[in-house]
Order: sequence, then C-alpha cells, then structure tokens
Amino acid sequence: METQLAKKDFDATAETVLANAMVILSYLLAALPPATSRGSPSGDRVAEAANVSFMDRLWQAELGHKPLGERIADAVMRALFHDGFTVDGSDVEDKEPDSASPVVPALIWQEGVGPEGSHQPKNDLQENRVVVLQLLVTLLSGGAPTAPILQETGEEDAPSIDVRLSRLVILDVRPLAYLADPSRTVPFRAELLFSLLSVSLGYDPHGFGVPYGGYFAGAKQEAFAHVCLQALGLLLQDVRDATESRGDLSISSSLVARKPQELLVSRKSIPEEGHEGDRIQHAFREILSNISSAREVEFMVDGVITLLGTVSKEKGSYLPSSMRLPPFLPELLILVFHLTSCRKFVAGACAEDIVGLIEGVLLAASQAPEHVCETTLSLIEAAILLNITSYREVCAELDEDYEGNVPESIPDFEGSVADLVAMAALAQASEFLNKSKASTVHDSIVQMSFATVVNVSTFADGLCMEVSSRLFSLFERCAKAVQLKRSRQGVANHLPMLLEVFDNALQYRYTSNTNLAYGLMTRQAIFRDLVSLVPQVPIAAELEQENENAREQNRQWQEAVEAHLLPIAGLLEVTVPVLEAEVEKHEISNSEEAKELLPRCILGLMPPPHAFQMRHLRRCAATHIACEHILAASLGDGPYSPLWEVEEESTPNASGERTKESKKTRERSSSRARSTSRSRGGVSSAPSKVSGGGTPNGSGHEMEGSPA
Repeated sequence: METQLAKKDFDATAETVLANAMVILSYLLAALPPATSRGSPSGDRVAEAANVSFMDRLWQAELGHKPLGERIADAVMRALFHDGFTVDGSDVEDKEPDSASPVVPALIWQEGVGPEGSHQPKNDLQENRVVVLQLLVTLLSGGAPTAPILQETGEEDAPSIDVRLSRLVILDVRPLAYLADPSRTVPFRAELLFSLLSVSLGYDPHGFGVPYGGYFAGAKQEAFAHVCLQALGLLLQDVRDATESRGDLSISSSLVARKPQELLVSRKSIPEEGHEGDRIQHAFREILSNISSAREVEFMVDGVITLLGTVSKEKGSYLPSSMRLPPFLPELLILVFHLTSCRKFVAGACAEDIVGLIEGVLLAASQAPEHVCETTLSLIEAAILLNITSYREVCAELDEDYEGNVPESIPDFEGSVADLVAMAALAQASEFLNKSKASTVHDSIVQMSFATVVNVSTFADGLCMEVSSRLFSLFERCAKAVQLKRSRQGVANHLPMLLEVFDNALQYRYTSNTNLAYGLMTRQAIFRDLVSLVPQVPIAAELEQENENAREQNRQWQEAVEAHLLPIAGLLEVTVPVLEAEVEKHEISNSEEAKELLPRCILGLMPPPHAFQMRHLRRCAATHIACEHILAASLGDGPYSPLWEVEEESTPNASGERTKESKKTRERSSSRARSTSRSRGGVSSAPSKVSGGGTPNGSGHEMEGSPA
C-alpha cells in the first residue's frame, strides 16, 4: 500500500495492486476473533485473548518506526484522497492540507458539506472508495460484528439485558483514538468527514420523484450511502464516553438540568459540544460541531429530513410498495443523535422543518430491523427526543396542530406537535416502567422519557386529553408504590419529574390545561396521602440500609418531591371544596360541564412560579454502548457483511454423515431474506479476481455484487 501510494505515475497496474492489498488486509482484520460475552466457552475467551495480543503487536512502537496500526491508518486516509484512485486531483496543485488552508475543497467527494469547490466525478471512482472504506471500517471495528452478544435473545429478562448491553463489542479503540486525536497529524480528516456527510445525506431515496422511482435510483448509490453512514457512525464514537462513567449504564449523573433564564447572557440553550469542563476533545466531533454556514446546515437538515421522511411517505403512498425504505435507518438515527449536540444544526432544523425531523425520528425508530436490538434503538430514540427538546427554540415551535402519521405504538390523538412528543415519550415510559427497577437500561429510558415531557410541559399550549390520561396513569403507578412500600426505590423514584410536569403546566399554562387541572382535582386524595407519606420514606430507607450515600439520595428525592408536591396540594385544598360545592349546587354529572366551573385564574393560590428547568443528556456509557451495538449489528447485516461470513467445519448429522454449512454472523432467516431481497448494488467486499491490469470500466480491479 505504501509503495503504490508513493508512486508519482499511478497507473492501472498500481491501482490493481493497491486495491487488492487493501482487500486482503480487510479480510485479515475482519478475521479477528470477536468479543465474547460473559459465560462464553473457554475457547472463545482464548480466541479473544489472541485478538488482543495481535492488536497489541499492531500498535507496539518499534525503535525508529511508527507502529503498524498507525501506518495502516495513515495509508487508509491517504488512499481515500489519492489522485487517480479515489479522487481526480489533476487540477489540484497541492493536495496536502497546510496551516493556511487546512481543507482542500476540490478533494471532497461531493458538494454539500464543507468548503465549496468540489468537482469530483460522482460515480467514476466510487468502487475504489468502497474498497478503502471497507479497510477503514474493519480497522475501526475488528471482529465486533460477529460478537455473540448481538444474537437474537428472544424474551430476555431485565438483568440479562443489562449484562448483554453493558459490554463493549469493539475490543480495541486505538485505531479510532489515533484518528480522532487532535494532537496527532492525520491527513484529510476534515475532507473525510465532509465527504461522508455529503454522500450519505445527499442520497436521493425517491429516484426521479415518480412512483417506484426508488427502484430506478440505483442500488449502488444507496449501498454507497449506507457504507458512508456506517463509517461516520464509527468515526463519531469515543470510548471515553463509557470509561469516564466506568461503564455504568445509569444516566442519572449525565442528565443535566439548565435554567434558560440563567443562560440569557450567553444565549446558549445547552453548553457547546466539547467545551464542558475537562472533557477531552475529539477531532471528528469538533469538525462536526463547527459546521455553521447556512448552506451546509440547510443541506444537512434537508438530507436528514428527506431520508427519515421515507417512512412517512411509504405509509402514505397511494400505490402499494411504491416506496422502498432505506436499509440504513438505524445508522441514520445515530448520526441524528450526534447532530442534536450541534446548536447550528438544531437552529437550522427549527428554521426548516423541525416537525418533519421529529416525526421522522419517531417513525424511523419504530421500524427497527430484525438484526438490531429494539432496546438499544429505543434508548437512542429517547436520547434524541430529550436532547432536541432541551433547546428552548424547539419547544417554542411545537404548538402547531399535528396532522401527520404516528407510529403504531402511539394511540391516535388530536393535538399539537408537543402532544406528539409527549405521547411518544410517555409510551416509552409506560413500556419500560415495570422493568425499570430491575434494569438500569430500562430505567435510563424511563428517566429520559419523563425528562422530555418536563421539557415540553412548560411550553405546550394545553396538553391534549390522551396525554393527560397517560400522565395520570403513570402518576398513579408511581404514587401507589410509595403508599405500599414506604420507599422511594423502584418506580417511585420517577415521582419528582411527574410532579414537575404538573407544576409546570399549572404555573405557566393553567388556562389552556383544563383537562390536566380537572384531573388533578379529582385525585386530591392521592396528593393528601403523598403529603403525609413522603416525609416518612427516608426514615424507612435509613432503617433498611445504614448507608450515608443512600441517606443523601433519599434526602434529595424528598426535597425534589416536596418542591412540586406542596404547591399543588395547597392549590387543591383551596379549589376542590369550592368546585365540589358548585357541582353539587348545579347537579352536574358530566365532566365537561364540571370543567366549566374551574377557577378562571389561580394567581395568588400558588407560590410565585418556580424557575423552570430544561434537561439534556451528556454523552455517557449508555448512549456510547447502544450506538456501538447498533453499528456492530448493522455491519454484520449491511453491504460489508460478506467480510464476516464464515464456513463451519464439517460436522456429523443425525445419520452420521458429515455436512458443511455456510453460516452468517447472525442467523435470522427473515432478516437474511429481507437483506438479499434488497440488492446491495455491487458494493462487494472483494474483487472477483486479482488482475494485473485495468478492466474495461477503467478500474484496476473487478468487483461483483454480494451473493443473493
């Protein structure tokens, strides 16, 4: 590779040699033993140890020489922008970036993101780019996609899910650490990120905009966008997100509350990415967060909304199967998760179509392919909703009526976009609440879901009846746990945020929240019980466990509950007797008529409005591992899946005969059938033969499609 890249006269023979060398090296790296789960056979653990030993040798520095791993990474980055191989740089005088011009616009594969000036051919060199990206992906992922912990597990119990999702599946992080380290000199980092974003978000899934157009758009371009998204996802990972929290899947310490009133001077809704205290910078994340021009932001927003919008268009198509869903929706959601940390992107989405973005995220998350764990995808969905509603600008745009499609998990409702977000969050909370006591992952999803409703509640101009009913149902479940167990452990731990939702709605949106206000007044007995029970909860907990940390947590929980419980209980003590007297006086038996008797104003009946809070999620172990598992599973089922296909050794069958079977990394017949039914369009992991010269299509090697 280094010899061919150093040649001044790069001809067809050099192209063939370089491509074949990269293919062979890809297979060598892809053949590494996978990460093993706890309780795996000793043979698997020995194989994993051999993998670690081999990777240690790749990154072992020798006297006077760079480690082999760094040489591979440097060669990959140079090959991605090598004149005559992956780019046409004939018009570029100096392709190497310098301090004065760190980015060379002419080398970016496609116009969209990055400085203007790219003039690269769209498809002429695409096959070579696929080969180099294949080596980059295998270098970054190792044997991760074959990890047994990603196999289908059926109906898992909550503790098993935590065990499975607590393990990193990429064994060696040194390749990414080297490429993403801002202090290291790595060529073409910005060009690579801009190229991957431009190709993946510039893909048109609609073809020529006619029915069945997606089938004529070209499967090769779809597969190329797919591999670009997978490479993007891997490059934006950072294992320090997991190590800084010591692998703890709880998000409690990463859930940050901010008061917008206190941020007026800085005019920031949340801290900018990469500038929180002592957080270590990440080169690719830094480049992403610095994308700010109106042209680039508009391109990214339009691209994301267009790709996510395929689900809605597919559901609303007047011709059956006239729209083909892209196969890379999980990878796209990971990219959206990273983009929600970029203030410029969120501001651009507000200006363009924030409703379309939110609708697309909800619909895409509901279309989990069989090779992706639904729990991990739900966690990423919850993180996206929480982070995007942590911006005041977003919440202020959610009051318009919603008339689009809703996921099947959300019941039909009539309301605003804020109601849509609240319904989606409450649906997740309701689904995972029962397991939240036994599973840290499920508890994290519930926490994020309730925090999302808190963010929306202050701005929503009246929560619809369906949202109010779901809120009261969850509230009664959490409050009942306090009455029965006299402890804050379990679902009662989520009580403070539910009370905060009620308090926000009453203090800031009382006149438009008659459904919520009336529901609270019909539940006065629950609030009376809570007022008497909450002070006893910490006492009971202290008797159960002599733990100073537990006592402090109980004290904080009690203070959080009482901060929102007492104002609501005080309001009910004043208004409910008057309401009951009026209802009895007018002999009203209809709830709608009773709502007409509610006080027109509660000014003076509650304390001065509290300073409302908006929460966002810092990057943490839970989101890092979820992204890693989704990416690993997607690699094993995506365009590069042939890299990880293995052939089992001969084994005797029931009749004593020895048979051979070809085994995919994930044995799911339905998933395989779906994957083969959608053509991967020629993105193959290897050339069909090694040749000594050029091929008729101008490439130095021949490529064939993935086996059907």
